[in-house]
Amino acid sequence: KQWYQRRGGGSRGGNARSQLPRSLDQKQIRYFNGILKGLKVETNHLGYKRKYTITGVHNQSANSTIIEDLNISVAKYFQGSYKNVKLVHLDLPLVKAGGKTKIPMELCTLLPNQPYFTTLDSAQQRDMIRKACQKPEEKMKDIQKSAEEVS
Repeated sequence: KQWYQRRGGGSRGGNARSQLPRSLDQKQIRYFNGILKGLKVETNHLGYKRKYTITGVHNQSANSTIIEDLNISVAKYFQGSYKNVKLVHLDLPLVKAGGKTKIPMELCTLLPNQPYFTTLDSAQQRDMIRKACQKPEEKMKDIQKSAEEVS
């Protein structure tokens, strides 16, 4: 979150692509590992939609990760093997998707309606408590209203 804000990220306008960092350091990779692990993503670089579950974030980029069997970088492999792929963010880390599968982050789309397990900062906790907190009278009215709707 912090690296994104320092580089002009957020909802203050501007082109989202220009707001991405050039690369991530080890601390940021650990942060994203915690957030993304277990989430489901979808890709369409194969010519059809394919779903994966993220198992982590690789500590190297598409440019610097070499596929040993082919002796080429992941970036060159994707751009040469898939006609519809034009990688732009070659220095962002790869997403691990089980086994040896590593996919450039920019080819992944997070699927909707997934739980988000992370700790809230103090401002987020305060806002959540304010919105969730009800006076006993209000709570009782809500319970009675729900009971009436059911019967």
